[in-house]
Amino acid sequence: MSHSPFVPAKLPATPVFLWRAPLTSQGLGGVAATESVVICSDKNEETDIWRCFDAATGQSLWEFAYAAPGQMDYTSAPRATPVIDGDKVFLFSALGQLHCVALKNGALKWSRDLLIDYAGELPTWGYCATPLLVDDLVIVPGAATNAFLVAFDRRRGALRWKTSGAMPGYGNFICAEFGGRRQIVGCDAESAGGWDPKTGKRLWTIPSEFPSEFKVPTPLKLGGRLLLAAEQSGARLHGFDKQGRAIPKPLFENTDVNPDVTSPVEVDGMIWLTTNNGLYCLDANLKIVWRLEQEPFNDPAQLIAGNGRVLVLTNKGALALLPSRPAAATKPQLLSLVTDVEVWSQPALVRGRFYVRTDAELLCLSLD
Repeated sequence: MSHSPFVPAKLPATPVFLWRAPLTSQGLGGVAATESVVICSDKNEETDIWRCFDAATGQSLWEFAYAAPGQMDYTSAPRATPVIDGDKVFLFSALGQLHCVALKNGALKWSRDLLIDYAGELPTWGYCATPLLVDDLVIVPGAATNAFLVAFDRRRGALRWKTSGAMPGYGNFICAEFGGRRQIVGCDAESAGGWDPKTGKRLWTIPSEFPSEFKVPTPLKLGGRLLLAAEQSGARLHGFDKQGRAIPKPLFENTDVNPDVTSPVEVDGMIWLTTNNGLYCLDANLKIVWRLEQEPFNDPAQLIAGNGRVLVLTNKGALALLPSRPAAATKPQLLSLVTDVEVWSQPALVRGRFYVRTDAELLCLSLD
């Protein structure tokens, strides 16, 4: 969740935690929440554990666990955010296991194993893309030359289509209309591209000048244009032709703002992102209009925008609030939530409750 109608007008003077739930492992996957439940991933030795909590009390409602042996940097805990879809939840592991479970009790409805089903190759840092829901499909990367993207029927898990391609990048995919054509947009290891959501047919390709890029930030739709950002190529804004194909030459670009793992957000026509050098606000032409290049903003961070404001949750556990259009002298409201632990996961914000997953626990912070 990068855009929310619940971003507050101000932060509390001190953190007020409504509840805290201990976790067993470092985690990179984001938090999913409704007004009733909160779901996040965890890991215990060689077992993935998805935990569902009561949003009001933090009481454990259910757990869904399965064998997921394997070692990689930052643990092999899931990287993908769980996706709540009515009475179902889609859970995607770092090792390519996709499960559909019941939201009520975590009971398994169906499952697929991408590595086994399509003889894929495990990416160095695992499967990272959050499942993408389009119409009646759930779409995930297959990490196989004959199954770059794979679409399953949401209800029963039957294969609907798969498309060939390179290994995936490490970012999410989006589905939006560009150039009058609805399409899936994202990155493989070698390029950015668009795909037809009904068939999986590739519509266009923009080769990367830096094939070694991890391609973590999620693409961002800005009106009819597409913002792509990465740690070497910087930020690039692309237009589309009348056939819905991205034009390779950027309309605007800024190679000085190069996010590593943070996805940019847009609010009130301004683009916000963080890099290893600091926190930046850009205008529609990718020109820097405000920056803060100091601690704690020169580490990875997660952003949520809305209501004319931007929430910034830093890797070191500081929460900042800024106006969407800052003046030159603007300084953020800053609140320290935790110390001595790291925050890698995208938080969730539902009304006055802000859910943060650290390396050690899941926190429910009151922002009322």
